[in-house]
Amino acid sequence: MRGRLAAALGEIAPADREVVLLIAWADLTCEEVARALEIPAGTVRSRLHRARKR
Repeated sequence: MRGRLAAALGEIAPADREVVLLIAWADLTCEEVARALEIPAGTVRSRLHRARKR
């Protein structure tokens, strides 16, 4: 399972990966990720959607 997860994470853009990891592993909300990365919450949601789609 780890190999598949690592491969999947390796296929997405670094900015998208950062959002996925903060939401999935750090258990942050989109708003919390936005504050942590100093980007709009809409950008976080877009990156998350793009990463999930990939």
